Amino acid sequence: MHSSIAALPCAAVSLESLLSGDEAAAGAAAESIRRHSFAVLRADSASDELEPVKAAEAGMRSFFALPHAEKEACATDASEVAEILACVGSSVPAANGRQPPRLLPTCGYKRDAHREQFHLVIGAAGTQAWPASEADLGDRMLEAASRLRIVAVRILHALSAELADRVEAGSAADPSVLDAWLYHDARCEPGNEECGCAKGPHLDPGLLTVKRASAVAALQCRDVATGKWHAVEAACKPNDLLVLANAELAELELAHAAEHLVMTSAERFSLVYELRAPVELTTGWGEADSESDATDDEEEDGEVDQGSGEESWLARQLRLARVS
Repeated sequence: MHSSIAALPCAAVSLESLLSGDEAAAGAAAESIRRHSFAVLRADSASDELEPVKAAEAGMRSFFALPHAEKEACATDASEVAEILACVGSSVPAANGRQPPRLLPTCGYKRDAHREQFHLVIGAAGTQAWPASEADLGDRMLEAASRLRIVAVRILHALSAELADRVEAGSAADPSVLDAWLYHDARCEPGNEECGCAKGPHLDPGLLTVKRASAVAALQCRDVATGKWHAVEAACKPNDLLVLANAELAELELAHAAEHLVMTSAERFSLVYELRAPVELTTGWGEADSESDATDDEEEDGEVDQGSGEESWLARQLRLARVS
């Protein structure tokens, strides 16, 4: 069975301070991410900063309680929706295998044997179908995403002001996502029965993940400073936000990506926001990364073949980092 430490390796940072523009708070969160690969933001018990997030959580809980046919009507074949493809771009992960795919086959509602999911691509929210009984659910989800995006961008700015500015200046086709998850009780992901994981160790795509601590504490993160696993949700308070470094951030060597898992034997709901770089910043990423096996002579000359893909700003940063 998997074992972990029921304590946080880092101090919680004030959410109110971060949202007020306090650079010290953003810097502290960024430093925690650099050192541990994750950070914890703590809201005051009387704060209303997370009300949009709580409203979206309540709406999605109601959605998951709907009859199956109503939920199935909110499923979309992502590969056939131009607005989704404009946001997300290629579904192919980078050649080194570390970068998870950005495009899921289905947007909106989907389910498998052990969990249900609602996957919303923010920039294509106008194409998403919603149940008639939850008419304001789309607005609630977008308001929650907007609040969590502010948190993510302020921390990203402390990690890399240039990258944050480029993300903010990106196209209106925002590839960031808001996922609602409902894990069913006592069901493990196939292949993880031995360790008891509802979702085995993995990295998230994109730059940063932000989520409110779930009532059923199941999220565990590996501290890159020590290599030890921490039951971070178990050590959180109800209004805490967890911020994880994701795969694209690691590719830029701004932080190690947070390896994490979900371990629960009870039904668990979770709402998760992922900040992702606009597609024009990532076009050509896989082509640039696939040349990591280039010869030393090629690297010394700075003449790494980028293939047929257009080189993006992010891909260029990776190439220059390898040849510098």
